[in-house]
Amino acid sequence: MGPLPWGAMDERPADKAHDDDWINNVVKYMTADSDQSYWKFNNQLSNFLKDFKVNKLLVDMYDVKRFKDEGVMAAVEKVAKVMKEKFPDMTFGIYTNEMPSTKDGRDLSMVFFFDDMAWLGEDPKFVQAYEEMYGQDSWKDFMKEWGETTDGKQSELWIFDPELSGLGADVKAMERQ
Repeated sequence: MGPLPWGAMDERPADKAHDDDWINNVVKYMTADSDQSYWKFNNQLSNFLKDFKVNKLLVDMYDVKRFKDEGVMAAVEKVAKVMKEKFPDMTFGIYTNEMPSTKDGRDLSMVFFFDDMAWLGEDPKFVQAYEEMYGQDSWKDFMKEWGETTDGKQSELWIFDPELSGLGADVKAMERQ
């Protein structure tokens, strides 16, 4: 899933306000039996073309089979291409777990940002869009490829609560490196 950005973590400036916020607003919600993850945003595969306010999120997390990182990312590239070209107004992010576990099933995540719960019931006709881009019956090939690289999925619905966030809901679109 790519090289780990460990140096960037060491270069983070010491910031007492950040550390205090972390201790007072994050650590208190962690429990001894919970896991914490370090998710890395993938700018090239994500679609953040406009400013928006975080409201509701559909978080789909996938379990990547051992030694199949390269294959799953090739499949995700195809999905991202369809999403960006056929659904350009849909805001989504692709994230990889930089400290994955072979047992928890949270290696790759696709996060959709939306405002109305009715969005969950809409049919975007993704399969049709995929086959328009990659050819008739290409979806069957994709599903075979996906099945060979993943072991399952877990979905969560998140609702932004400003009292639990150190940052506001505003997300500004910008060029990212």
